[in-house]
This record gives sequence, C-alpha cells and structure tokens, in this order.
Amino acid sequence: KLRKENPSRSSREEIGLSFMYLLAKIHKKPLKTRAIISYSGSILEGLSRWADQELKKVTTFMPYIAKYSKSIARELTASSWPSNSLIFTMDAVSMYTNIHLGHAQPVTINFLLHTEKGRSIVRKEKIGVSALDYALEIIMQNNIFSFGDTFWQQLAGTAMGTPPAPSY
Repeated sequence: KLRKENPSRSSREEIGLSFMYLLAKIHKKPLKTRAIISYSGSILEGLSRWADQELKKVTTFMPYIAKYSKSIARELTASSWPSNSLIFTMDAVSMYTNIHLGHAQPVTINFLLHTEKGRSIVRKEKIGVSALDYALEIIMQNNIFSFGDTFWQQLAGTAMGTPPAPSY
C-alpha cells in the first residue's frame, strides 16, 4: 500500500528523500518491472545503516540464514539424502510489503529481550535493544520516497529499499 503525497515542489535532494526507480525484469514475458528504492543520501540513511549493522549482529547467530546461494548449493550437495528425497525452491512474491510491521517488530524485539538465545546475543554483541526498536519504528513507518515528480509513503510492510530490510 502506498499513499501519494503532494508536498511543495522542493527537489528530492533538498528534503532528503529516498527515490524510486524501475528496473526491467528482462527474463519475464511479458516484460515486467521491479521497483527499487534507493536510500542513498536520504535523511534516514545513517539511522538505517546503523539499524542494519545491529540486526546483522543478530542474524549471524541464526542457523537458518543463508548468506550466499552458493553456500546453500554446497550444503545440499555435500549432504547424503535418502533416494526418495525431493528438493523444492520457491520465489517470494512481494515479500517486504507482506511482512506486517505490527507483527514483525514485536516478534524481533521479544526474541532479543525474552529468549535465552536473544539475551545471549544482546549481551555478547552489546546491542541496545530499545534504541534498535525505536530506530526500526522510525525507519519502517516513515518510508517516504520520490518517483519522478511525485512523493509517496509506504503504508504497509517492511520499508522497501532500507538497509535493514533484508535482515529484518
């Protein structure tokens, strides 16, 4: 969900907004596009980069996080599988916009504060959970960007284009 904003005709750079552009998905028939939101130079870039660094401290301890597709392929081929095993792949559709903030953020913070593993990570990595929680709230609820000469606010889901979005 997006909401179109109509601020004064200030340039995107003057007000520190991120911006959206489209990339062609050349492998799709008919041709489709993917929206890319660039946070470079935006007013929330610094806070977003910090939140991303903090979340990466957490994801390094998660056994189900794959950093590279090559590592998944290496793990799968190195394992011994029963002859009747099947391997499936899938592609997430509109993944970020479908991650509900009212659920994801409390679950993330609850994990860090109220589980043994989360508390251990917080102690070891010296994560300021309340600061991270507040930073994520600001970032995720204020994804405002320009597209051409229009301005938009993302109303639902994980803020697309923000540095912490993949880890979040």
